[in-house]
Amino acid sequence: MFERRAGANPAGNDGGNANNTACGTNAAATGANSTASGVNSTASNESSSAYGDTSQATGFHSSAYGLQSVASGAGSTASGAVSKATGRQSTATGTLTTASGDFSTASGVNSTASGTNSSAYGTSSNASGANSTASGSSSIASGDSSSAYGAQSVASGFHSSAYGLQANASGAGSTASGAVSNATGRQSTATGTLSTASGDFSTASGVNSTASGASSSAYGNSSTASGDNSAAYGLSSVASGTNAIAFGNTATASNTNAIAIGTNSLSSGAGSIAIGVNSVATGSNNVAVGTNAGVNTAGVSLATALGSGATATASNSVALGANSIANQANTVSVGAPGAERRITNVAAGIAPTDAVNVSQLQGIALGLQSQINGVQTEERRGIAAAIAANGYTTPMRAGGTTVGVSGGFFHGESAVGMSLAHRLASAPNLVVYGSYANSAGAENVYKVGGAYEF
Repeated sequence: MFERRAGANPAGNDGGNANNTACGTNAAATGANSTASGVNSTASNESSSAYGDTSQATGFHSSAYGLQSVASGAGSTASGAVSKATGRQSTATGTLTTASGDFSTASGVNSTASGTNSSAYGTSSNASGANSTASGSSSIASGDSSSAYGAQSVASGFHSSAYGLQANASGAGSTASGAVSNATGRQSTATGTLSTASGDFSTASGVNSTASGASSSAYGNSSTASGDNSAAYGLSSVASGTNAIAFGNTATASNTNAIAIGTNSLSSGAGSIAIGVNSVATGSNNVAVGTNAGVNTAGVSLATALGSGATATASNSVALGANSIANQANTVSVGAPGAERRITNVAAGIAPTDAVNVSQLQGIALGLQSQINGVQTEERRGIAAAIAANGYTTPMRAGGTTVGVSGGFFHGESAVGMSLAHRLASAPNLVVYGSYANSAGAENVYKVGGAYEF
């Protein structure tokens, strides 16, 4: 592809043809339009240039500048003692630099760019991945399309990025930003000094934050999200259960589907919820809402405490209101001993298990009292009628008959009665009688009987 031309040396040159220039002991400019300057320097390809003792420019249109510099790639440039540009269109700048990848750039003492289209900037920096960039002392970008910025930063994952002193991004598509930050999970992000995102698709943001669960998120200094799909927001917050959420400084959600919201809140039971400062929900499916609200008794489940200081200590119990206590299973409490509350605006009950309100109770009481009053009136009338029915007169002679009228009175009720008595002529010692009494036209009393005289 490239033509190497040679010819007789013109006067005053150590080697080369009429278009070449070679200066220095054993300098050789053998490529067309080439230049070699320095002891043992070599420019062997067309339009190549070598400047410096033992420098070599062997690539087409290449340039080597400096002691023992080498430019062997087509269109390459090596500048600096012992620098090497071996890739096509590569550039090595600085002592001991190496640009071996096509279209690569190495700049800085002992820097290396070996990946295609890679760039290494800084002392001992290394960019080995295709399309990678390493910038900073001892920085490393080994993953394809990776970027490492900062002293000792490492981006080894595909399309990963590391920013900051000793930052490490090893997961594919990961990003680590901050001194000693680590993003090792796929598509993970760690932001902040000492932050760590090790779970796939996880995010850790804040000094010393950790997101180790898959798809987890930790935001806040010293926050931790270790459960899969968990989220921790706030200083020293912890979400360790699967799908758990901790929101607030020192909030902790430590079980599956647990939710803790509020400073120092704790939700440790599966499916439990604690909302409020110092709220606590232990046991499965418990709910505590309010400052210092708590469901915190071993073995208790399905309990609910709503209100500041409310507590529910029995399964399936409900405590409603500040400082309310529910300590019996399957009950609802709206207060505490010595601090009872009324329930207002209660609709009238309809179903057999509905609560009744005072209006309903008053209606029932009025109806019952009306029935009692009716029975009482009927009773008094009956007694008055019984008194009136008892007033008969015994006939004196055989075959005689007496008729009597009498009245009866009892507790404001009155009655009128009639009586009939007859002494048998055939048995003068035997008397038969009957009586009838009525009170208020409603209560009737009847009486019959007989008497024997001896």
